[in-house]
Amino acid sequence: MSPLRNAPWPLEADDLASFFARVESGAEFRLAFEELLCDLSLAKAEHLMLITRQGRAGWIPLLRTHTGRALVIGNAFSGAGPGLAQAGWEVVLRDDCQQRLAFALARAKDLGLELQTELSQGERHLPHGDESFDLIVRDGKEGAETRELARLARGEVVLIADNRYAYKRSVGVHGEFKVRAPLEYLRSLFSSEGQSLADYAKELKLAGLVGLRPHSLYPHSADFTFCVSLSDEGPSLPIGPKERTNKLKILGQKLGLFPLLTPSYALISHKPKARLLRPLAERLLCKALSLESDQSPPLEHLVATRGNNALLLSGGTEPLALHLPLERRQQTQVKRHLATLSLLREEFPTVPVPRPRGLLSIDGMWCAAEERLSGWTAGQICGDHQKVSRMLSDASLHLADLVTRPAQAFSELDCEELIGERVRRVALKARDAETKAALREMGERAREQLIGISFPLVRSHGDLRSKHVQVDHQGNVLGYLDWGATEERDLPLFDLLHLIINERKQEGQLEAGEAWRLFLDEKEGNRREYERAALEDYSQRLGLSEEFRSAIESLYPLFVADAAEKNWDYSRPRWLRRQFGL
Repeated sequence: MSPLRNAPWPLEADDLASFFARVESGAEFRLAFEELLCDLSLAKAEHLMLITRQGRAGWIPLLRTHTGRALVIGNAFSGAGPGLAQAGWEVVLRDDCQQRLAFALARAKDLGLELQTELSQGERHLPHGDESFDLIVRDGKEGAETRELARLARGEVVLIADNRYAYKRSVGVHGEFKVRAPLEYLRSLFSSEGQSLADYAKELKLAGLVGLRPHSLYPHSADFTFCVSLSDEGPSLPIGPKERTNKLKILGQKLGLFPLLTPSYALISHKPKARLLRPLAERLLCKALSLESDQSPPLEHLVATRGNNALLLSGGTEPLALHLPLERRQQTQVKRHLATLSLLREEFPTVPVPRPRGLLSIDGMWCAAEERLSGWTAGQICGDHQKVSRMLSDASLHLADLVTRPAQAFSELDCEELIGERVRRVALKARDAETKAALREMGERAREQLIGISFPLVRSHGDLRSKHVQVDHQGNVLGYLDWGATEERDLPLFDLLHLIINERKQEGQLEAGEAWRLFLDEKEGNRREYERAALEDYSQRLGLSEEFRSAIESLYPLFVADAAEKNWDYSRPRWLRRQFGL
């Protein structure tokens, strides 16, 4: 590498040296990246993982410009550039850090994406002709003045920007935010940390841009789940029963304070003579329903998932859910999910799942469409034991119907396929000798406990948590979502156990390992009655012995880790050790 102009924030100058050495010696990007994350402090690794996720391009469905040339200005670690390239854009990344640009090129090569890069020298006038790009994205306040962005654009300009009046900020770790103290908040009003929505609107207007469509990236631009319109049109922020208990939040929304206090924005405007279509979301929804462009159902919610999908949820008479993959590996999972919905409805009609509507594409982008179920995800009933009891009762009944091989003795071959392979896959990514040894011991103990016992095999969901269960206002299950991690032949009980433990985790704000140990430490008679009843009902339906149940409960960390390693885009640093203490 040639000398650096700037350190690769949020990393320091020497943090990437070993990564580049590995890549230059022929290592695969994914393996080199996993090694990098383990080399870094946990704080740096967490921050880097947030920045690089391709879900940062989750606002793509809001664009009204055809795919074409896009200039992305800002931190080249950002997943927004690869997300756009995955969606069919010809992307140029501009950054003032050569190391970040080199990282972006290595990543693009691994993903099979075409990206160009250019090193910024702080020029006021960028080396491109007028209207050279169909789309300009500036992520952050650095890079180029808005007038210069307007000069280069022939279509839309997107500013990802912080709000000076925000009440909280991301701390650089997923799901963790700092709410600013009153004195700190007052000082921020006079700082240069971002601008207000009115300031940004004025800046865009003075640059000659029109048609401002302001959106909130909520909870924060560094770590957002929802893209929320700040005008009268959708998408909106979903307000479920748990949110309604936050009286201050509901009052602030009613008073119209959300646009003023939201932590950050995605501000979309365009050149006066730009050739624009209806937003991509509307075109996708119309195509899915075979409607004319002026008959588009409302886009109610736009979710940037942790799995690097843009999830579009529509209203209207035929509500839809559209999954737009923003990462290559997610494409495989989304297709598996859609195919599994068809299979389940045909072979297991007693198990409720959404009706699939198929794959559709526009401008080189494709998404999977399915029926949007009514009700809420079960996370909205977390802590309401009566409703959770109803959900688990339904789940024990439905999951017991997913038998794919009738009961027979569990053989050496079965154990090798369903446990041995898991142990090897997870141990391969484990970084500590103690963790590897614990995994081997877990596998050996499972062999002793399970071989020779008779039980059926089932189709598993693979990652059944509250957010994947849709319920009505009483907790009755309306359907099971997101089958991208499904297995056709798997050990029974794990899905139900995972749902119960994650409910405990969510209610108590616990780590996964804490919730699992709490569950194990409670004697059978001291577990919550509805949890015990669901497990017993499921076990009786499938003829599962107490010995089998005990074995699966002790294997829980292995199953969770294996689902992660098979479906994540890369292995998280020492995740199994941090979560479960193995």
